[in-house]
Amino acid sequence: MPYIPLCHDSFQDSQEQYDLCALPLQNHTSFMKQAKEVQYSPTNVDYEGLATKYSIKGLLLLSTLSSLSFPVSFSYDFMHLMWTNLIPNLIHFWTGKFKDISHHDKGYMLALMVWEAIGEATMNAGKTIPAAFSSRVPNIHSIREGADDY
Repeated sequence: MPYIPLCHDSFQDSQEQYDLCALPLQNHTSFMKQAKEVQYSPTNVDYEGLATKYSIKGLLLLSTLSSLSFPVSFSYDFMHLMWTNLIPNLIHFWTGKFKDISHHDKGYMLALMVWEAIGEATMNAGKTIPAAFSSRVPNIHSIREGADDY
């Protein structure tokens, strides 16, 4: 999980400091204002700078739905928190590769046979999930065997 400092003194062109007890909250109105600012940037340089500053790449098609309120309708940065942090750490933990600690004879360790079955099940689950909902989940056993990142 990335570290986000409360004091931005070390960042170029930023003197912002945040009170830990009164952090600014994003609401639908401010989110949409920032998204429009990024979307309608006059130059590519402005677009890149604003997209980085706000962590928004522009207006989303879903923003046209009045039933959704950004960012309230979506959990905070789900992709990064879950898919690039929690899930890989759990897989490392269950397979005995999490940090430099002993996992020998621990009850949470998954046997190779079980891990292979989980990998097959995740890969085969893609056959029953419409592609419009998500990208296909690969065989996570094979990925783990080939690389440290997922």
